[in-house]
This record gives sequence, structure tokens and C-alpha cells, in this order.
Amino acid sequence: MRVAEKAISNTVYLFMQWIIVTFFSFIYWLIAGKLLLPSDYGKVSTAFQLINLINLLTAFGLGGTISKLVPVYASKKEFGKISSLVRNCLKFSFTAAFLAGILFLLSYPFTSPYLKLDFFTYFLIFLGILSARIHSIFSITWYGLQRMDKMAKVSFAIQLIKVISSAMLIYLGLKHFGPIAALVFCFLAGILLYFNPSFIEKPKKINFKRILKELSFPIYLGALGWILVGNTQYIILTILKSVKETGIYSLAFTICSQLAIIPMTFSRALFPLISILSEKKQKETQSKLLTYALKYSLLIGLPSIAILYFFRNFIVLFMARKEYLEASRYFALLAPSALTFGIANLLCVNLLALGYPKVFRNLRIFIAILYFLTALTFTHFYAGMGLAISYALLSLIYFFSSFYLVNKKVRIKIGKINLTKLLPIFIIFSFLLFLIDQAKLNIILKFLLFLASSLVYLFLSKTFVLTREDERVLELIVKKARQKFLKLKQK
Repeated sequence: MRVAEKAISNTVYLFMQWIIVTFFSFIYWLIAGKLLLPSDYGKVSTAFQLINLINLLTAFGLGGTISKLVPVYASKKEFGKISSLVRNCLKFSFTAAFLAGILFLLSYPFTSPYLKLDFFTYFLIFLGILSARIHSIFSITWYGLQRMDKMAKVSFAIQLIKVISSAMLIYLGLKHFGPIAALVFCFLAGILLYFNPSFIEKPKKINFKRILKELSFPIYLGALGWILVGNTQYIILTILKSVKETGIYSLAFTICSQLAIIPMTFSRALFPLISILSEKKQKETQSKLLTYALKYSLLIGLPSIAILYFFRNFIVLFMARKEYLEASRYFALLAPSALTFGIANLLCVNLLALGYPKVFRNLRIFIAILYFLTALTFTHFYAGMGLAISYALLSLIYFFSSFYLVNKKVRIKIGKINLTKLLPIFIIFSFLLFLIDQAKLNIILKFLLFLASSLVYLFLSKTFVLTREDERVLELIVKKARQKFLKLKQK
């Protein structure tokens, strides 16, 4: 029961962090969408992906190493090893990020005609690469220590800084420079708030070279798949087509990709626990945790797909100007694909937690190769829609591959997910939303009918899908959430 309670505690805090990040990101991109033209929006999206791409390429699997080893060290009270691990990771990854950033700046004369960015944007990207790398090491150390409460509070502070500074800089006339500079401020603030002297004090000797060889590099080779799939879409579209096309597509992808965060939240909550349980050979508990994660991802994710699809035009116009309305045509592919990709990633990442880094690596490399073959080909012929088709195909292949490999190691109990009951309820909910969308009613009446349809979905799910065991888990979640909220409120 203690493992279940810890899993719930982690999930509650990570869900709170997700709400914080999603809310502020929504405001952040809403401001950009309302105040920037599609071409400027496309430049911001391209710069973001370049920062993320180079940051992750210079990580060399150290983030996964920290998240895998820190919970194990902490469970054994070996805090000196944590300090030594963090120190070595900081030195290694910052050096790599600095060199990569310098090379990126030097590439300006050759790459700027393709990326369509000016030199000052290149310099901001350089600063973003350095600050993001240090921020990542500190934040993931807190994650490994399972201090999700700390992560939620810091996320609130730095996201607030990002939104306020971005709005101010755009207001001052800095156009696309404003949101990019605000991202750098966000990372710098995160470094200050996440830093703890104990991370670098009193180190105990570890064989860091062996860790790099046996854990970090296999993780890194596997992570390349995720890095390339998640952080090159806008770059490919910008190079092959235009920043305007990228701006429109990136708005749709930014909205729909929020669905992937649902299973990813469960994945992040379970990863440290699955790692510890692997050490103790408790496969039955691992199986139960992964089955619950799949079930709740679908229970929340499926109705979210329907909501995004049927209210896509309203969402796009709410998020941006009317020039972006074309983005709504991507929702039919991107919304279900984002949830599928998120669930696939939940399973794939836990291959690493289960103790199979080479299987994890091989699957990610396979996905990366497939991604480039499909993304470049389809984007060349069909522009943004081609990229969406590529993402949809990739999500399905990634899901079935991940499920097959995880199920070989730890049996996932499909029967407990109750798919035969959940899918008809989802179809009923989708049909109700379709009727609401087609009805010629004012927005207030539509909103009230939407609430009524949501209640129908919840009632049917509780009656036919959720078991007594699920209800006990949900009661624990509500109890923990109330306790955490009151604790944060008192502080």
C-alpha cells in the first residue's frame, strides 16, 4: 500500500505541475498568437525546437541516468553518490552544450538561409542551450529524489516569469525576440530556485566512466529517437516550406500535443517507483501500476480527443488570430496521434525503468529512422498535412512496438482496462458533442450542454468501467490532493 500511496502522491504533484505548466503555456502562446504574425510565430516555434533539440542532443543520456540512479541511491541512503553523480553530470553536459552552442553560432552564415532566422535570434538560442542544460540537471535530480512538491512550486514561479517577461517584451516592440528571451529568463530562474548546495558537496567516489558506458550512452542512443521526433518537426517544415506554414502547423500541434502529457504524467510518476521495484524483483506490483496508468490515460484522454476535435475552430480562434484558422484541419490527425504517442512513450520509457536499456535504445533508434523516412517524404509532397500523416503513422507503430516489448517483460492486464465498455461510452460522448457542434445555439447553451455530456460520460464510466479497486485508488487521490493543497496553502 505504501508503494501505491507514493505513486499517488507523485501523480498528484506532477498533475499539479502539469496544470501549472499547461495553464501558463496556454497564456504564453495565446499572447504570441494574438500579438505576432504567423511568420513571427513560426520563428519562435523554430527557435524553441532548436533550443530543445541541441539541449537534448548534448544531454548524452545523463537525464535518464540521474532519474534511474538517484531514486536507487536515495533508497539506500547513499547521498554522497548522488552528489558525485550530479557534479560529474554538470561538468560533462555543460561542456558539451557550450561547444555545441559555439558551433551553432559559427554555423550562422551557412544555416540562416534555411532556418530564416537573424543573428540575434541565434545568440538567444545559444543562451537558451546553456541555461536549459544546467536547469535540466538540477530539476531532474529533484525528480529522482521524488520531490515532486518542489518541482510544482518552482514550475509555478518560472512559468509566471516566462509569461510576464514575454508579454512585456512583445509590448515593447521586440516581436519574436520577446518570447525567446523570456524562455532564457525562465531557465535562469529555474537554475537559481532548483540549486541546492548538497548536490555538489561531500561526494562519494563512483565509477562515472562505467556509468556512461553501461547506462548513459545506451539511454542516449535510444533517446535520439525521441529527441528527433519531438524536436525537428517545425525545423523540417521551415526548411522544406515556410515559416508561415510552420506557424500554422505549430499552433495545431501545440494544442493537440497537450494530450500526450496525460500518459507522460503517469509515466513520470511511476518511473522512480518502477526502478526501485526492479531492484526488488516485484513484477506483479509493476504490472499493476502500468495497467492502471494505461487505463487512466485512456479514461481521460479519449474524451479529450473528442473535445479538441469538435470544438477545434473555437479553440484556434480563442488561441490566435483568424489567420491561423487553417490550423483546425490538422486536429483530426494530431489529437488521437498525440495521445497514442504519449501512451507509447509511457510504455517505452518504462522499459528503461524495468532494467532493459538496450531494448529501449533499439526501439527509439528504429522510431527515429522511421520518422525521418516518413516526415521528410510526406512533408515534401504534402507540407503540413504530410507531417501530420507521418506523425499519425509513427504513433501507431510506436505504440504497438512498445506494448509488445513491455508485455514480454511485465504482463499488462488488458482485461482490467475494460476497453469493451470504455470504447462504446467514448462513442456515445463523441456523438453528443457532434450534436452540440451542429446545433445552432448560442455559446452559453452549448457550454451547458457540453457540461451535461461530460457528466453523462463520468456517470457511465463510473458505472461500467471503474471497479471497486479503482474507486479506492480515486478516493486516495482525492485525499492526497486535498492534503497537498492544504499543505501548499499553509506555506
